[in-house]
Amino acid sequence: MVRPFAPCRKCSGTGIRQARRTLKLCRRCRGQRYRLRTGRRLLNTGRDIHRAGTHPRRHHTDKGFTPWP
Repeated sequence: MVRPFAPCRKCSGTGIRQARRTLKLCRRCRGQRYRLRTGRRLLNTGRDIHRAGTHPRRHHTDKGFTPWP
């Protein structure tokens, strides 16, 4: 949680790859130089699955709200 990002392993954190005497952006990190760590990726996926499977809560703060139709 302290450091969710790490340098890209493919380009060693430079964001650029050399291909046939030309420089191109790294395809893995798209030139951003960082990647999401595995633990953070699992945490985000678990949070998304939980959010998709639960119902949104209704807040009963309105004074004119009645719980029955």
